[in-house]
Amino acid sequence: MPVSQVKTNTISITEFPKDGRFWIVDWLGAVEKNPTIESEPTFEVTISPFHNNSDIHLPPNKIVSKDVISYDEQQSIQVGVGQLPLVNIGSIWLDGERQLQEAGSEKAYYDIEISEETTQTIFASHRIKESALIPYNFYRYGSGNKNAQLMAIKYENDPLGILIPMMELARFYYTVSTDLAQTIFSGALQHNISSVVNTERTGLITDEKRCVIGLRQHYSNEDGWVLGRIFYDKNAWKGATLPHDDMMKHAINKEPTHIRSCFPFAGATNLRVRAKPIKCYADDSWRSLVLSIEQCTAPFPFEYLTADRDNNAKKADPDSDIPDNQKKPAFPKPPPPKPKNGDKPFQSKQAPSKHNQAETLSLPSQRFAALMGKEVDMPEKEQCNYISKRFNDDKAKKTNKLGTGKGTSGESNTGKGSVNVKHVRREALPASFDVFKNAIIELNRKDGIQALIRNLDTRNTIIPLTGPSHKRQWSYLNSDELSRRQIIAADIKTNNQIFTLVEVQGRPNQTLKVALLSKVDKSKINENELHILLLKLAYLKGVWDNMNNTSIEDLQISTMKHTWPTAQDFSNSILLRIN
Repeated sequence: MPVSQVKTNTISITEFPKDGRFWIVDWLGAVEKNPTIESEPTFEVTISPFHNNSDIHLPPNKIVSKDVISYDEQQSIQVGVGQLPLVNIGSIWLDGERQLQEAGSEKAYYDIEISEETTQTIFASHRIKESALIPYNFYRYGSGNKNAQLMAIKYENDPLGILIPMMELARFYYTVSTDLAQTIFSGALQHNISSVVNTERTGLITDEKRCVIGLRQHYSNEDGWVLGRIFYDKNAWKGATLPHDDMMKHAINKEPTHIRSCFPFAGATNLRVRAKPIKCYADDSWRSLVLSIEQCTAPFPFEYLTADRDNNAKKADPDSDIPDNQKKPAFPKPPPPKPKNGDKPFQSKQAPSKHNQAETLSLPSQRFAALMGKEVDMPEKEQCNYISKRFNDDKAKKTNKLGTGKGTSGESNTGKGSVNVKHVRREALPASFDVFKNAIIELNRKDGIQALIRNLDTRNTIIPLTGPSHKRQWSYLNSDELSRRQIIAADIKTNNQIFTLVEVQGRPNQTLKVALLSKVDKSKINENELHILLLKLAYLKGVWDNMNNTSIEDLQISTMKHTWPTAQDFSNSILLRIN
């Protein structure tokens, strides 16, 4: 595939090289003052180019290698902290645009215990018996990052079994949006809490397991989940405030700061990550260096969230609201932020102008499994006492680039850009899956058969995207509403063989075949393998019969037309295939 055909998700940052080569992010380094934008510090991004662009098509676990990456050309760039949600270790960039490909082996850790006894802070340059914990020939994090700190987690009796860079902990758990990143690194939590929330409207309703949070208007409702966790879990408060505390300690000497952070919870969790296996020669032990965390299943300190916003946009109850002509005029508002369509790059050298209309890039996220299926609610309004009009700023200019600093009163062609996350929620299973569910119940009644609806990894509850999230594509059931196609899967065990049955949600009047998957060696298809198949299915627009040359060894695919009027008919059809 030529380079020009590699799909990107239209995330672009000016500071990345534009030389026609693929560049990989090796490390997220120290935070320091930005000499050109006082309101926003920057963080160092260590990057290296590929030897050959054709290697972009290697499996993700093969990319992080000195055979692929030209470490002799390793360099660093500075990026504003408001763009931290866009950059992670292992991300790949071409001419300033982030690619869909990610480097690193996908790995899942189950029942990992997080506590003071099972975690410790170490330096990237940590040594065991004079041997590097992260050997130079296994991974090169950059000479400027020797003092970068990592969180080491005990795994399989090895106190250093899992290694997570501190900047990755901060990126994944706390700086999930531009506004939250600015909050974390500015010290607003410690020194200006009233700029974050109205404390009089913030609290826990314990018997309802509900957090009510008085969000200031620049935060999204989704930010409320992270802020609520920070306020009501001491571990999260520590993890969110450590970065700025560390920056203050180094401010006197004007030194770049390799920050610390920590997990926002204590207890057991499952983690899905991208990692690089590394081997320390001193003790001949293999460990995992986490490049990026993709999902965590740890609970929040509350189940439900109510956002009691400064700018509650909900309309009042028409039965109790007062007429518009009786409402007081409020201060005119600027136009609301418009969606960013990917045509303007983010940059960190020029502050945005406050006069220009802001733009927001919304990214889908499944990072917190505890939020699957949950919505933020807002209090009902009996009446609105004010009415406001939009105003047009005469000094506003057409913009060609975006910045994530707080903005200046000067005029320029730089707009205020921000990144928000939109948690992908598992909707109620569609009615079209009822026959599937009942057929599994019928199969379970048969002698010698065990059938169970699969408790899916959250990646595999919906069809993966094949292109930019704002583009129309088959993965969406409704592209206008960005509504993703759901799937249902079940494992069926008989005669010591495990089959996986998969049905994909179709549009009205659209019939998609059901697939029965199995392996020649009779083993179960794991979640990573299922995810690979669903991604390929998305490219094939749901046609299982066109699937070939998969990376899964000895895979067998049998398809069935969805023509059964009853669950009994469906189960009988399955029996014919598995016996």
